[in-house]
Amino acid sequence: MYTHPVNSNYKIVITLLLLFSVFILPLSGQNVDLAQVDASENLRLGISSYHSGEFNKAILSLEKALTYKPDWEITRVFLGNAYYRAGFTDEALSYWQNILSSGGGSTILKVRVDNIRYRRNMGPLLKDNFRYVTYHEIDGVTDKYTLFIRPGSAAPSRDGGLYITSFAGNRVLKFSANGKRTGVILGGINGIDHPFDIINTGEYLFFSEYGGDRITRTTLDGGGLLRFGGTGSGDGEFLGPQFIAADDFGYIYVTDEGNKRVSKFTREGDFLFSFGNKSDSFEGFSEPTGIGYKDGHVLVADKRKARLFLFDKSGNFLRSFSSSLLSSPEGLTAIPDGRFLIADAQRVLIFNMDTETVTKVADVTGKEALIIKAVLDANGNIVVTDFNRNKIEYLADITRMYTGLDVSVDKVVSDNYPWVDVALSVSALDGKPLIGLEDNNFLVTENGYPVQNAKLIYSGNKSDVTNVALVLEGSEQMFGKKEYRLSALEELLSAQDGKGTISIVSAEQNPVMETKSISNRDILVKSVIEDGNYSRDWTFDLGIRLGASTLLNKSDRRAVVFLSMGALPDSSFDRYTLNEILDYLNNNNIAFYAINAGGKDPAPRELEYLARKTGGEVYSLFRPEGIGSIIENLKNRFVGSYVLEYTASLDSDFGRKPLPVEVQVSLFGRSGRGESVYYAPLK
Repeated sequence: MYTHPVNSNYKIVITLLLLFSVFILPLSGQNVDLAQVDASENLRLGISSYHSGEFNKAILSLEKALTYKPDWEITRVFLGNAYYRAGFTDEALSYWQNILSSGGGSTILKVRVDNIRYRRNMGPLLKDNFRYVTYHEIDGVTDKYTLFIRPGSAAPSRDGGLYITSFAGNRVLKFSANGKRTGVILGGINGIDHPFDIINTGEYLFFSEYGGDRITRTTLDGGGLLRFGGTGSGDGEFLGPQFIAADDFGYIYVTDEGNKRVSKFTREGDFLFSFGNKSDSFEGFSEPTGIGYKDGHVLVADKRKARLFLFDKSGNFLRSFSSSLLSSPEGLTAIPDGRFLIADAQRVLIFNMDTETVTKVADVTGKEALIIKAVLDANGNIVVTDFNRNKIEYLADITRMYTGLDVSVDKVVSDNYPWVDVALSVSALDGKPLIGLEDNNFLVTENGYPVQNAKLIYSGNKSDVTNVALVLEGSEQMFGKKEYRLSALEELLSAQDGKGTISIVSAEQNPVMETKSISNRDILVKSVIEDGNYSRDWTFDLGIRLGASTLLNKSDRRAVVFLSMGALPDSSFDRYTLNEILDYLNNNNIAFYAINAGGKDPAPRELEYLARKTGGEVYSLFRPEGIGSIIENLKNRFVGSYVLEYTASLDSDFGRKPLPVEVQVSLFGRSGRGESVYYAPLK
C-alpha cells in the first residue's frame, strides 16, 4: 500500500505538540500532587514487603511514605505492624496508640493494642483468685436426640476436641473443638461395659470399664483394641476400676474401688504391682477415686476420707493432704503448670502440691449436679463432666467471660488475584493458640460484605512438618568442633524424617547464611563441617535474627536451634536487646532451643530465658537421649494458624489501589476480628 511521505520537520512539530499535551497541558487544568504519588508508591512497596515477610524493608518504605504524607493513617498502622513483627513491640504500640489518641483507628486496632498489653502483664494460666463460670454446654439428652448418658469423664485431644465416656450409653464419643460429635468407639464385638474414666497419652486412649472390671486400650481412632484386667482380687484384677493416670515412662495407674487399692501396669497391660492397702506406714484407702501423676509422684484422692494421699512411683506412701474445702473428691487432673484440678461434687478445686493449698475456682449451679472429672482442653478451657445432669460444661474465668478472641491477619498472598489467600493467627486473650477451628468458624468480608467462595485450606495444628534454623556459635571455641556441629545436624535430620527443612547460619562477626531452608543432607553436612570465620567478635543477636528470618515464610512448627559452647560474649545484645530478640521470636511464633556443647556447665541465663519464654528448652548435646526430641516437641506444639482462600470482588485499579480484607472468628459465642490491606499485582 502506498503512503504519502511526511516531511521530517512536520514530524518534529507533531512530536512536540504531543509531548506538550501529555506533560504540560494537564498542569494548567489541575495540580499534580507529586508527594501523593511518591507516598502511594512507597506505601505499596511497604505493604507488599510486609506480606512477603521482609519487615525491615517494609519499615524503610513506610517511613519514607510518611515523609511525603505524614497524615496517612494506613501508613502509620502498617508501620506499627512491621515494627511489631520485627520485634519492636514498644515502637509498634507507640504508633498505634498515637493513632487511637488522635481519634483515629478502628475498633479492631484498639482491641489488638489492649490484647497485647494484657498478655504482657498476664499471670499464671489458671489463677487461684479467679472465678470460673459456665459459658457453653453440650447436652447429652434432649427431646430430639441422645448423644451420651451419664458422662463419666473427658480427655482432651490435640485437635482442640474431647473424648467423652458415656457410662450408661456404653460408648466413647469424640467431639470436635466446635462441640460436634465426630466419632464413636463401641468396643468391637464385645462392646464396652460402662466406661468410666478415660485418658489420652498421645498415642493411645485408655478407659476403664467399670462394669467389665477391665481396662481397654485403643488407638486414637478407636482401633487396635487391647484389654487387660478381670473380675477378682488377684494380681491385675479389679472390683470396679475407676480412674486412670499415666506417668512419663508409659506406665498406667488405676484406682480400684472394690479392692481399695491402686494397680500399676505397663502400657501393654502387664501387671506390675498394687499399693494402697493398710500397712505400718499407711492407714489404707477407704474409697480411692481420682489419681494423677507429677514429677515422679502419684497423687490419689480418697472420696470417703476427703483427703489426698501422695506416693512415689513405686507405691511407697509419702504423705497426706487435707483441707476444709475437700468434700467428695473424685477425678484428679494434672495441668501444665504442675497443679491439679479436682472434681468435688458441685465444685471444681485447684490443688497446689508445692504450697499445700486447695482453692475453689468454680461452683456448678444446681444441687443435682455431680462433677466426676474436670480437665483442661487444648484451648485452655476447663471442661467438666456432669454425671447427673448429662452435660459437658465449658468454664472460663469471669473476667474473660465476655472478652473476644485475638485474631491477627499475618499475611495476604494475592499473586493470583482475584484469588486471595489470607494467613492468620487465632488465640485466646491470654495468647494461647486456638486450635480445631473449621470453615464455619470464619467469616471473610471486604468493606463489610461477605466474599465469595471463602474456605479453610490450611490448619497449622494438623501439620507435622517442622522447619528449623540451626545457628552455629561463631566463637573461637567452636573452631574445629565439626563433630559437634555434625552431631546436632544429624540428630535433627533424623528426627525430621524428611518432613521439614533446615537452614544453617554461622553467627560470626558478620553472620553468614550458609544454607537456607533445605532438606538435602549432603549440602547441609558440607555447611556444618567447614569451619567459618570464627573469632572472639562473633555476634549472638545478629545471628539469631538472621536464623529467625529464614523461617518467616515457613509453616508454624518452626524453631531457632542455637548450638552453643556454653558462654555468651559481653557484646551479645549490643545491637538488639534481649527482649527485642524475644519479641521477634514470639511475634512470629518461633520457638528457641539452645544446645549446650560446652560440657557440664549450665547454659547462660539469657538462653534459658529465651527458651522458657518461647516454649523451647535448653539441652546438653551429650545427654544420653540426644536432642532429637526438639523435633518431637515442635510437632506437639499447639499452633493456632490458619489459611483461608477466597475470590475477591474489589477493583484493584491495576494493582495501584490498597484493598481491605477483614476476618471474623467465632467459637461458642466468643468472637474476634482481624483486618489487613494488600495490593493486587501491578498491571
